[in-house]
Amino acid sequence: MLQYLNMKKYEKHIKKYLKERRWDNLRPADLAKSISIEATELLEIFQWTNQSLKDVKKDKEKIKLVKKEHRMKGE
Repeated sequence: MLQYLNMKKYEKHIKKYLKERRWDNLRPADLAKSISIEATELLEIFQWTNQSLKDVKKDKEKIKLVKKEHRMKGE
């Protein structure tokens, strides 16, 4: 039962994310492609670095880039 409740929580967050980006009408294959593209854009910010999560959290420039990327997609 607990696993079911956790899945419902994630499903709710995913549906909200999709709706914010107007992706809620996409087919699963198109959705998978879009998610992959979004992940790639974020990964590009961290390419060629071996910073730990602790260091990234202190890196104001990286945080700024991540926030900028998020705002661009959330508008």
